[in-house]
Amino acid sequence: MPDTVKDTPSASAAATGLRGVVVGSSTVSDGVGDKGELIYQGYNIHDLAAHSTFEEVAFLLWNKRLPNRIELDQLKPGAVLNNRRRRPMTGGAAMVSLTDLKRNPVALTVVDGDGSHNISAERGKGGKVWLTCQCAASHAEGWCKHRLDLLCFRFDSVRGADAETRTAFERIVSGTPLGEAGQNVDRAMKAFDECLRLFDEGRPEKIVGHDLGKFTDLVSDLAACSSELEDALGTLRRLLERKPRHCCRGFAYLPV
Repeated sequence: MPDTVKDTPSASAAATGLRGVVVGSSTVSDGVGDKGELIYQGYNIHDLAAHSTFEEVAFLLWNKRLPNRIELDQLKPGAVLNNRRRRPMTGGAAMVSLTDLKRNPVALTVVDGDGSHNISAERGKGGKVWLTCQCAASHAEGWCKHRLDLLCFRFDSVRGADAETRTAFERIVSGTPLGEAGQNVDRAMKAFDECLRLFDEGRPEKIVGHDLGKFTDLVSDLAACSSELEDALGTLRRLLERKPRHCCRGFAYLPV
């Protein structure tokens, strides 16, 4: 009985590698082989190479959009280095344990054009901080500049508080969610102010032709900064709305 001869593939059926085979999925990039295109988050790689910086493309990959001017400035090497050098004042960035707090709560008095305002800060378990102020802005807006300044360790308007009291306050809020929320609001407010300045300075007199694109970029930057500020303030308000169910050492913690 003759041996069976197996069929061999013809030249036309030769393997073609991975052509037409899906090897993975990605929401970051898209390769269109037939057209010779590589797309990053909706942008052609050739356009990005010609018109964008390394920092802009990195931000695009991280955030699925191009940065505004403020965000781009924060990505530049000098700004990144400065951010890494920033440290909170006494107490450092780490949250001091509750048992290591020598004074808790702490009371401060802030004086401004509307009079004096008593502010109290207390740390509870799990890093919860109750920071109260009975000024009109707190009741109306859910937050106030007095508390924001203190969360950023600005004591210019504080009266009658010695260095020990200020240090005790910093140790209560440093590294806590409320402390970080205050810092985020402060940064977002500064970024919004800068965006508003750039908008006022760069706004064209006539919005036609090439100036239309410039105006659109300015509006987009301002809208992005506004959105970030709104988000940061929302987080701060939610954390400030937390209220304890007790009073401590004579300080009554009321909803603000």
